[in-house]
Formats: sequence, structure tokens, C-alpha cells
Amino acid sequence: MTSKKHNGVCYAFMYWSHQDNMWRRCHRLFHLTNYKNNNLYGQYITDMEFNVSIEDDKPKHFIIIGVKDRETFMSLESTINNELNEIPNISNLTNLNLYFKEYFIIKKEEWTKYKNIILSKEKSNKYKIYGELNCENKLELMFDYNKYSTMCCLPSFNIII
Repeated sequence: MTSKKHNGVCYAFMYWSHQDNMWRRCHRLFHLTNYKNNNLYGQYITDMEFNVSIEDDKPKHFIIIGVKDRETFMSLESTINNELNEIPNISNLTNLNLYFKEYFIIKKEEWTKYKNIILSKEKSNKYKIYGELNCENKLELMFDYNKYSTMCCLPSFNIII
């Protein structure tokens, strides 16, 4: 694994694909950019590291996961998808044996409001989500909107560890 580590842990990003009805793992690890006062910061530097088209009419689910080895990183999708038979919620993730995990969701109603008020005018904008396990954890995503699709890219995080 080529990304930086913090205390031997690398951080991966996953999102729920409604189209595939399963969790998908980004194939790159986060670049860890800063650590101070128990806050760890990480990001993808270019949209080539993570860039997907998302379903507009459904909630959006994301996870940040801490792993220590390549084997765990490579098996994240199968581990989580075999463990869960439905769109996960916070209680599903607590059973997974990982070094760090945080679950983020944008509810359908919140997304519709954001899209109609912000994205319809600005076309490209950041959206901040707070963690379900710890509300001080933050995930920020860039959304690019056009009349054909909405793209999600450039996740960055600030987590308490």
C-alpha cells in the first residue's frame, strides 16, 4: 500500500452503489495530510482517484475504514458485502473488525433540497457530512451536476482518532 499511514493504519473509502446493490471500494487509499490534537486529515488529490456517477433519487451512503494490511484492504468489498444483506446502517458496521470505521449518509430529502437549491445554480459544489458513529467526524465531497447526471468526487475527511 503506497499511501501514508498513521500509526500503521491506512484509510480507505467505500460507497454504496444502488445500481449494483452493493458496497464498492475505491481502489486508492487516502493521502493523509495532517494530524494534530487527535484530528486526522485525509484526501484524494485528484478526481482520477475517485469519481463516480451517483443516483439522484436515492440516499447516499459512504464509509471511511482504517486497515493495516493489503490483504484486508483488497478484501473490504467482499467482507462487507458478505456480512450485510441490505443497505447498511450504523449497527451493521459495529460488528466489523476494523481499526477505524465511520459511516456517513446523505438522506434522500437532504439531497433533493441541496440539489434543487445549490447544485441547480452552481453546478459544482462541496457537501459536508457528519459521522453517524461520531458526529465530530466529517466527510466532504465534491458534486458536479448537469442535466444528465451527478458526479461525486474528491472526498476528504477530518476524523477524531
